[in-house]
Parts: sequence; C-alpha cells; structure tokens
Amino acid sequence: MKISDMIKTCTPIIAILALWAPGLAFADPQAECSIDASNQIEIGDCLTGAERIADATVALALDFATMAAKELDETTGRASALPALNAGQVGWIAY
Repeated sequence: MKISDMIKTCTPIIAILALWAPGLAFADPQAECSIDASNQIEIGDCLTGAERIADATVALALDFATMAAKELDETTGRASALPALNAGQVGWIAY
C-alpha cells in the first residue's frame, strides 16, 4: 500500500486523534495503574505493560515514517529523506 493511500484511509482516524491527543498530555500511567492495583508489585507489572505498549507505538510510528521516507526518496529520485530519518533516530536513541 502506498503512503498516499494510507493517508487517505487514515485521515478520519488522524482527525479524531488530533482532537483526542491533548488529553494525553495529562496521562499518568502510575495513577492509572494504581486504580486497579493493590500493591507495588501489581503497579510495577502494570507500568511494565504500559511501557511495552508505548514502545510498540513508537516503533509503529518509526516504521510508518521509514516507509514514507523510502517512498519519498523513490519518488524524488534522491536519497535524502531516509538518511535524515535515520540520523534523527540515532540522535533520539542517544537522547
């Protein structure tokens, strides 16, 4: 599937997320995990699960960005988007 097709398909989802995302700034995994957990071990397990989900979400976003960068490089005939993304990722990992 081409990125342009993915964008057309995902536009309604993106619009909903754009309206919903500001609330994420107030997300507090520790507080959320404390609601259902009765001790520190359960809270730790819940936080580990939340971290796994966050890591998977970031990996998915990176995969999407990588596909877009590859398609852009192929379309333009230049090799600049993917190397720039990779360089940015190296910086992010170092951070």
